[in-house]
Amino acid sequence: MLKKYDSLILTGYKIVFDPAELYKENGITPEIVKLLETALKKVLQKKKNAEEDVRELIEKYPQVPQFKNYLTTHYSMIGKFDKAFEINQQIVKEHPDYLFGKINLALEYLRNKDFEKIPGILGEAMEIKSLYPEREVFHIEEVMSFYNVSVEYFIETGNIEAAEMRLKIMYDLDKDNTKTAQAAESIALYNIKAGYKRLKANMSKSRKPKFISKKKYKQTDVEPSFINSEIKLLYQFSFQIDFTIIKKLLELPRQSLIEDLTRVVIDSIVRFKYFKKPEWEDYTHSFALHALFMLRELKAEEALETVLDLLRQNEKFLNYWVGDLLTEYMWMIIYELGKNQLDTLRDFILEEGNFTYARVPISEAVCSIGQNFPERRNEVIDWYYTVFNLFIEQKDNDKLIDTTLIGLMVGDVLDLKATELEETIVKLYEAEIVGEEVVGGLDDLLRDLHNKNLKIFKRESDSLEKIYKEFSKQEKYVEKELAKEKVKSAEDENIKEYATLPEIYKNVGRNEKCPCGSGLKFKKCHGKPGI
Repeated sequence: MLKKYDSLILTGYKIVFDPAELYKENGITPEIVKLLETALKKVLQKKKNAEEDVRELIEKYPQVPQFKNYLTTHYSMIGKFDKAFEINQQIVKEHPDYLFGKINLALEYLRNKDFEKIPGILGEAMEIKSLYPEREVFHIEEVMSFYNVSVEYFIETGNIEAAEMRLKIMYDLDKDNTKTAQAAESIALYNIKAGYKRLKANMSKSRKPKFISKKKYKQTDVEPSFINSEIKLLYQFSFQIDFTIIKKLLELPRQSLIEDLTRVVIDSIVRFKYFKKPEWEDYTHSFALHALFMLRELKAEEALETVLDLLRQNEKFLNYWVGDLLTEYMWMIIYELGKNQLDTLRDFILEEGNFTYARVPISEAVCSIGQNFPERRNEVIDWYYTVFNLFIEQKDNDKLIDTTLIGLMVGDVLDLKATELEETIVKLYEAEIVGEEVVGGLDDLLRDLHNKNLKIFKRESDSLEKIYKEFSKQEKYVEKELAKEKVKSAEDENIKEYATLPEIYKNVGRNEKCPCGSGLKFKKCHGKPGI
């Protein structure tokens, strides 16, 4: 047997599954085998005369360490651990070639937290052949027990890589062995605990600026006036609107259309309180999204500042009007409107007090520009370099630094494979302003950054028609499910009409996922009136 596991090389030895071959080599006769089986049965069943019988066998067969091992087991089972430890030390001293004696002693040291003594018992290399270089044959249980205790030792001493290496050997040798399952469970438990500690440590370092209002607009209940009266259709239809209507609207004079669409976006800001009074209805509350997607279709770069004004609003506002579209689709809008205005995008992402996920689409859009326009790659890398270095300079500015945002931006740089920013990324980590719970630790990130075989993530921009089809499909699904709910309630005579929603729907935010499992927002599902 010769196999390499990273730095650990398993050198030639034979593994047997039948103990008979090993018994023969160690002078264990069939008669002794029967005595061993009988003695072990008595010990495990806690027979009254078990200790006396085993001691008689030890006296009769002093050359057989297994009988002494059974005495150790007996003492452990009845709670006399000091006696068990004493016998086991005797076994190791009298039978240095008996592996299970060493393993039991190592387990005792593990229990007592005497980790520094274990290499002296199992060998510095923690490899069975290195411990017994003269042996050519090992039984599978010897090997599995040896590596199982090695795994426990490395876990306790924090060397998880060495533990996982031994587990890999165990899987290769006998994946169905109970020792393999034990080792795998120990490593999994260690990783869960270590992951929780890392997450807790990272979360303790997490920083998020308080929102700072940019009061550019005053609230009103007055409808906006439009150059093109057809724009009012956006206030009358959900995404189930006949798409030909959208096409016709896009054919209106460009300049006046863009001006009207920006007024629609601003209307969502200035009449926020007005539109919050009635219950949410897709056909009356989708106008802002209609306008945003149409501005994207027009590549209306002159509307960028208005869209950024929308993103300057607080979390409550953005969740109400945009919700999860903020992280799924907003980058597409910023991409088309801002691809030639990187300075404006830089200034926005560096503004103090903006909501985390209003800033994230900015980086996503810039990353996509670098991916889709190779000739602009250096320009995009310079953009990140400038932004990152300002974050580093302002690392103590609690109004600006957002560790989640910076972590996600570092992830975008990874998708760009921007190795040119390695030194800057290291400085970000050194400044402790990267959300590691988002993007991972520095070593792993740098490894991935230089891994040419690592598949990068590239965002795909959907066509306007595809977006409308998808949103329309979702709305129809919600309507269908709500109709089923009403029919079911009407047919069930035992269900009384209730004034309030069932318990599972209580305390659910309007923009959170509905508990029913539809995958839709609560306000668009069971949070609708009459449900």
